[in-house]
Amino acid sequence: MSNRRPCAPTISSSQAASPPRARSRAGATGSRALASATLVAVLATSTAAIAWSSKDFPLFEPVHQLAIDNVLKDVVSADDLKLLEQEQVEVDKDQREEHSFEHAMTGVLEDQEMGPQAKPYEEQQRKSFIAQTEQLVGDRIREALAARNAGDETAAMKAVGRAIHALEDATSPAHERFQIWSDRESAFFVADHLAHERLYPRDGGPNGYRTRLEAAVRWTYDMYLAKTPVPEHLFDASGYLLIPARYLTPTP
Repeated sequence: MSNRRPCAPTISSSQAASPPRARSRAGATGSRALASATLVAVLATSTAAIAWSSKDFPLFEPVHQLAIDNVLKDVVSADDLKLLEQEQVEVDKDQREEHSFEHAMTGVLEDQEMGPQAKPYEEQQRKSFIAQTEQLVGDRIREALAARNAGDETAAMKAVGRAIHALEDATSPAHERFQIWSDRESAFFVADHLAHERLYPRDGGPNGYRTRLEAAVRWTYDMYLAKTPVPEHLFDASGYLLIPARYLTPTP
């Protein structure tokens, strides 16, 4: 099979990262509260609410977990599947800017200006967060292999689950190419981000969001099984996830 780099899909303006607005840390708490009230209105007008939530309550689907179940339910035991899926919720509990690499995003830290004037800084940060995500995935795969060799299947699955989460997020239209994330976003921005992460993708094709989401799960688990090596670079310079072509078979 070919390992040719897949062509990057065109990103529409609705999928691109919105320019952030500078706000105080104190205002961030208020934004999170307002986001809940704003979400219903956003969902009513959103045209691309198709990305990756780990939540399982009304208006949301546990996208991370569903992808793992679709790909690995016939590969791993029920107990291991549960551990992998539980880890998705654990990772999503941490949304701090400095840990944005866990979600394949670029964190803009509290003391940094935001907006068009900050573009050079954001590009520098993007390179850093891409490298941190690549380091995270490699470290978690090595940790999982060491745990498996030591007979600790629970620790192995938790480590693999964290690696899977990062690469799943890298395929999301709200994350891909390491879009900006900050605690200083407006309530509408936060609600819109949530809206784009609430439902399982239904689109097909070799570069469809469902295809790439499930391919990311399969590819990461194959790294754990040592069926394929952990590459030196998982992303191109823009932060686009370089999934090998052999994994990009559309789901029927």
